[in-house]
Amino acid sequence: MEIWKQVVGFEGIYDVSDQGQVRRIKPYKTGKFVNTPLPRIMIGGNNGRGYKTVLLSGSEASRNKSYKIHQLVAYAFLGAKVGQQEINHINRDRSDNRLCNLEYVSHQRNMKHCYEFKERQDTCPRGTKHHNARINNEIARDIKQRLQSGEIMRNMSEQYGISIAAIHMIKTGKTWARA
Repeated sequence: MEIWKQVVGFEGIYDVSDQGQVRRIKPYKTGKFVNTPLPRIMIGGNNGRGYKTVLLSGSEASRNKSYKIHQLVAYAFLGAKVGQQEINHINRDRSDNRLCNLEYVSHQRNMKHCYEFKERQDTCPRGTKHHNARINNEIARDIKQRLQSGEIMRNMSEQYGISIAAIHMIKTGKTWARA
């Protein structure tokens, strides 16, 4: 059976369930939803990084703001975060906002969990898979060889259309280390 609790900061307006759903319980005063039967399950959206979000309004503290559903569930059922804790999706599915899939962990533990599932490559694309990549492995190898032969970074920067700082990071191995 689904358990509902009030959304922290929006008490009496919205509820959140242990199954990751959000519903409005207070009638609208104006707008196209005035005569909508209540409670009304919120549909929400996606923030582009895989997290489901809903737009909440009606609180004096915050008006018309987008909230991540997993945060609403955690605050309502697990309580407030202690210190620098983060919310971890146990099964690594960011759209699964059920209470049984959420836990508070330290940043270190969250990153360890991320690497255990080898998700780091998916959430932080490297090399040519990165959306801002301007060069590929072949060019990175060429830059490394030219640097070893003593060529000036500025020339390569102009030729490839990347910054001198990017050339330096290739040189030191901070980027394109496997090229």
